[in-house]
Amino acid sequence: MGDGLNSVPKFWGVATLETNFSTLEQFGIFLSAKGTLQINTTQQTKVETITLPGIGPNGSDAARTFHAAAAVVLAVADRPGAPAPAGHDQ
Repeated sequence: MGDGLNSVPKFWGVATLETNFSTLEQFGIFLSAKGTLQINTTQQTKVETITLPGIGPNGSDAARTFHAAAAVVLAVADRPGAPAPAGHDQ
């Protein structure tokens, strides 16, 4: 794993949540939630693309690409209509 006691584990990843409550709109209920957690303990920028089933137009799958800067932990709760956070392509 590297140089013994001075070695630090390196890992990276993205977890995201997006809701699709569009079926409730017929009842006058409009809900949405989005949140993202990015972790990168390496010294390199990492790019991850994930697919969110059912979140795209007409219930299709939506792909999201994230650019995690080196040595970062980022948690973002998105607001509807707000611009995408840094490192998050839509």
